[in-house]
Amino acid sequence: ELKDNIVFLYLGRIIYRKGLDLLIESFSMLEKSCRNVRLIIIGGPFSSKYKREHSEDYYKYCKNLAAKKSKNITFLGEVAPSLVRNYYHMSDVFVHPHRRYLSKNRIIGEGWGNVVVEAASAGLPCVLTDRVPSAFELVENYKNGIIVDSEDIINNLYDAMKYFVDNRDKINSFGEHSRYMYEKYNDPLKIINSIN
Repeated sequence: ELKDNIVFLYLGRIIYRKGLDLLIESFSMLEKSCRNVRLIIIGGPFSSKYKREHSEDYYKYCKNLAAKKSKNITFLGEVAPSLVRNYYHMSDVFVHPHRRYLSKNRIIGEGWGNVVVEAASAGLPCVLTDRVPSAFELVENYKNGIIVDSEDIINNLYDAMKYFVDNRDKINSFGEHSRYMYEKYNDPLKIINSIN
């Protein structure tokens, strides 16, 4: 069923600042203008009890939004860590839509973005916002992914995902370059030599 589709993947915690609702809105626009697109969503709210209580409403909101907006969104929730790699391999493009998030009058960004490292290691092109620090180390625009401006995320994500729909033939070369970028920063010999 996924074979003829371009499969976009979101994998991460489902909390407000990660911007999943914005990706769902953007994908629903894409689905209206393009055939054969799918979005797989994997993740759950925070695991600690306190933070889970404050993120479950957003999780439910996103799940309902996905069901309402699109028939081509598969909302899997949390999956076993041993299965995560399978989902990277069945996907074509990884999307991390982190939003601008204001907390106590300061903009909060993403941490490093380990999921970006995982996606690059799996050879996936990446669509990331400029709020994800690893984007600037692991993504070379229009070589292995697209870094979008977080000012107008919905439209910018749409444009980036549409690029891959319109240029499906570039997905493999972008993916190969993602793997190259991963290896460039994760070469065990370089890491050992940098410590000595």
